[in-house]
Amino acid sequence: MTNKEGNKLALIVAYYLARFNSLALTRLGYDSFSQAFRQAAAILDVKKNYIKLSRDEFDPAFTWRRGWIRPMSRQIERIIELFENIEEPEMTAIIRELLSAKSPERQEELSQIIPLLDPPKEKKVFLYYEGLLEKKPKSIL
Repeated sequence: MTNKEGNKLALIVAYYLARFNSLALTRLGYDSFSQAFRQAAAILDVKKNYIKLSRDEFDPAFTWRRGWIRPMSRQIERIIELFENIEEPEMTAIIRELLSAKSPERQEELSQIIPLLDPPKEKKVFLYYEGLLEKKPKSIL
């Protein structure tokens, strides 16, 4: 798994930690968020601060989270869109799977879900008015 793929999977873990907060720690058997960040980062081969800071990116989505209130990236919105309707027991099972996938075969399976995590490509709309614009085409987005 590449670093970029690990980062995308780490976003799912960060979402879970943000959404379920202390319940997430209990369900995964961690004593603290620091331990959760450290161990999940080691398993996914990412930096622990990536998971910690990514969890903060979900602050606007959850009223119990205080902190960063800024527009969410399309990637963060996509993670929410994919997982917001999954109940806690199923979400916990997904996270346990992510954090226990050390075999090469399992890593290959996980790498196949990575494209699903990408936000849809943004389409640009172009306008061209005959003789009104010097450069063509001109994007309006």
